[in-house]
Amino acid sequence: MNTGATVQPEAVRGCLAGRLTSPLQVRTRAEADTVVVQVVRPLDVETSTDFGQWARSLVAAGRRLIVDLRRAEYIDSAGVRVLLALHTEMHRAAGELRLVVSPGSRVERTLRILRLHEHFHLYRNLCQAWDRRAHTA
Repeated sequence: MNTGATVQPEAVRGCLAGRLTSPLQVRTRAEADTVVVQVVRPLDVETSTDFGQWARSLVAAGRRLIVDLRRAEYIDSAGVRVLLALHTEMHRAAGELRLVVSPGSRVERTLRILRLHEHFHLYRNLCQAWDRRAHTA
């Protein structure tokens, strides 16, 4: 993939492969300096520790990490703490964390109530998050 190119929806549609199984289920895809992680269960006290440990292994200099939370039913305070810690680690590594959330979802409402939409880069879909030029939606 040419990292300077805009990825079209057709190219992104099939980009989630691989799996980590535990109470947490995620799918990942890596291309060039970008890793996409799709969380398919709630990011909560039961799953956040495993997710945090696993996601920290993805932190690398200059890497862009996209966490797709559209299939996560909800996020609790433990999940929020993990995302904040991951954001800090990515920033220290000169990387970038982008979150994909469904508009109006419980995840988006939680992040907005906590005013974390001012802290995180939030996107409505994977294509926007993938686009190198994209800014927070």
